[in-house]
Amino acid sequence: MLEAQELEKIHCETHDDIVLVRNGAAGAGRAAEYVQVKATEQDKLWSVADLSLRKKSKEGTSVFEISLGRDRHQEASTFRLVTLRPVVSELKVLTYPRNSPSRLKTSEEHETLCTELRTRFPSIASPKGNDVCFWVSHCYWDERHSEDAVRKDNLIRLVQLAAKEGRPILFEPAELLLLELRRMAKEAGDAKWDPDPNKKIIARTFLRSWWDKRLDELRDGAASPSGGKLSAKMNDADLPSEIVGLAIELRRDYATEVRSPRYMDLDEVSRLQRRVQSEVMTLRSRFIAGQLALNGQEF
Repeated sequence: MLEAQELEKIHCETHDDIVLVRNGAAGAGRAAEYVQVKATEQDKLWSVADLSLRKKSKEGTSVFEISLGRDRHQEASTFRLVTLRPVVSELKVLTYPRNSPSRLKTSEEHETLCTELRTRFPSIASPKGNDVCFWVSHCYWDERHSEDAVRKDNLIRLVQLAAKEGRPILFEPAELLLLELRRMAKEAGDAKWDPDPNKKIIARTFLRSWWDKRLDELRDGAASPSGGKLSAKMNDADLPSEIVGLAIELRRDYATEVRSPRYMDLDEVSRLQRRVQSEVMTLRSRFIAGQLALNGQEF
């Protein structure tokens, strides 16, 4: 959503694992992309049989039936399957961009897959009356290689976006922003639909506001002398000067250590940084939730 203006909002664990709601170009109207994410998979290629496999032979429980069944709301529907395993040749057509010539109904690959699915599900239709070929035309199979590859790609994209907007950031603060984004998504996914469904939806207007605010904070912090922002906050809390001085010294020592690794390789340094960030966020969450019997100064 930070990159794409047309992406209006994202639902986390509502009508599907993920729902992307877009505002189309002039006259195109709104569209919803229903995304299924397959986190646990067998160590083999995805096949049409896997796509069609029902749980305990119960109608409507296969990956394909569930995906087509999402086509029930007023927005125009598209579909996406995200997997770590690649697909067999029969499904390869789904991995091409939706506007690829191979996705046309007249193409051999498209027709072959439609025929195979139609044989397995001869009378199936979505609640809006669309058939097998509609799903084949509008589904994108998103093959990913590993969670680590996705994380690194997101990190690079975040750094590039900030630079493109004229507010460059380094990789370390970008990693912190990614942690916040992942936490935001997880909280939305864990939230209950009742009584407030909006907690499960992240809007672009909110995210852009968050992004601008966080970049401003990073820029202001970088413009301050080392420890300046930290000392200002601690002085505002009326902490003794020796405590403020010790905190600044510890902060500088930590920064020096992680930037000059002597005994740890870069991966270990990154793991240490993530652990520190995780511990700080955990403590702050417990403090906000009232689980730590401390006042602000003690915290």
